[in-house]
Amino acid sequence: MIKQGLEKMAVNRAYMDWPPSALAFRNLCLPTSEDLGLPSDDDAFNQAVGNATEKHPAVIRTLRDMDVHKLRTAEVGKAERLFKKHWDKTVEHVMAGGELPEVEKQVEDKPVKASAEVAENSLNDLREMFG
Repeated sequence: MIKQGLEKMAVNRAYMDWPPSALAFRNLCLPTSEDLGLPSDDDAFNQAVGNATEKHPAVIRTLRDMDVHKLRTAEVGKAERLFKKHWDKTVEHVMAGGELPEVEKQVEDKPVKASAEVAENSLNDLREMFG
């Protein structure tokens, strides 16, 4: 892990003139989600809040461990921080050898527009209920 941190430091221009702090170097040494075969932080967040029908098992695990309603109703910056906190726990779980859930088949929601006749009948039924 130290070798990995030194390699990352060598290619990052921010560390050309000045070495990182101890905590920054520790973070450089830790594997990223991509190093573990997981989506990047940004890709995971986009899967979590987007309309993607397929989500990586690590994203599914993260969503199961958090308040999804709070995530989806928060402003973007707050949602990103909230997700990142839980995503980091998932990455640590995988790094420690933990397993991820199997991907469940999802039913794709494809709305079908009703014919004019069916729509008119439904509207008439509603008018009778409230009329």
